[in-house]
Amino acid sequence: MEEVLKIIPEIQEYILSDGKMFVLSTDFHEFFWTLVIMIGLVTGTSVTFARILYRNMKERSRLLNVSPQMVQVQKVFFRAICIQTSMPILILILPISYLAISMFSGYFNQAANNLCFIITAFHGLLSTAIMITVHKPYRDFIYIVFFQKIHRLLLHTESQIAYSMSMISRTSSGL
Repeated sequence: MEEVLKIIPEIQEYILSDGKMFVLSTDFHEFFWTLVIMIGLVTGTSVTFARILYRNMKERSRLLNVSPQMVQVQKVFFRAICIQTSMPILILILPISYLAISMFSGYFNQAANNLCFIITAFHGLLSTAIMITVHKPYRDFIYIVFFQKIHRLLLHTESQIAYSMSMISRTSSGL
């Protein structure tokens, strides 16, 4: 613990009163290089995928006799894929880049570190939400599965209320 306090004296205010704290490593170099490699791999694969997809779609549109409607569908699909592949860059690379830069520079901010880990932890949830948002078939399926059931339930409840109200109005008019 003394070694950690020598390296990062600012951490003293975050240590609990019992003095117990888990330290993964006192040497940040291995973790730093792991982050750098991860940044390179995620960015490289996302950009490469988008480039290859764009090139193939452009080449196929040129070689094949494709209708204007099909070109429009391909543009919409390509835009959705670009949005979906750019999300790992935003969700993972930005927080990981901050962590790598803060480790390299020696800057310590516990709130910013926690925020980076929270954003990174939400990667799966955010990626799924983005996929549902940008791809119409997924959006339609979610609507059918969840919202139509809710809509049917609400309509059933409204019809029950309307029936009850009509029965009340009949009995009061018959008096």
